[in-house]
Amino acid sequence: MTDDRPRPQYGEYAPVGLPAPAPLDQATVTPTQPEVPPVTRRTWDVVLTMVLLIMGVADVVGSFPTFGNLAPVLSRAYEQQAIGTFTFDGLANDMGVAMNVVRIVLLGIAIGLGLFRIVHRKIAFWVPLAAGTLAFITVCGLLLVVVLTDPALAEYAVQRSNTP
Repeated sequence: MTDDRPRPQYGEYAPVGLPAPAPLDQATVTPTQPEVPPVTRRTWDVVLTMVLLIMGVADVVGSFPTFGNLAPVLSRAYEQQAIGTFTFDGLANDMGVAMNVVRIVLLGIAIGLGLFRIVHRKIAFWVPLAAGTLAFITVCGLLLVVVLTDPALAEYAVQRSNTP
């Protein structure tokens, strides 16, 4: 079917009698989105994360008694190194309890966040590594507070510096 009438210009009404435009096909109206490939499960990441979490649990459980009763451990270390007598038992035991609490909290966060990331198929091995590093830094800092505030170590350092 041909129509000799001129086509309407932009903004003009179509002349009476022109056929209605054909409806558009839905496939031509909706742009197709590219398919996103499903994220594959990384077996190495799951295994490595689980091994690191199990090592973290073993470390926290194994060192719990040591940190829970830190004063005798430091006394023994002072005797072995011939530093003198460790005197800050109360501070050492309090800091040992703080170390245990921090390590348990960090382990719980590592387990929760690590499993969350594994379920959502994201890289997760860094979570226990980061938690372990943070726990190590915290333990070292608290241990330094205990050791550096002890007068026996200060006396030992002064004696060593005065010895020719």
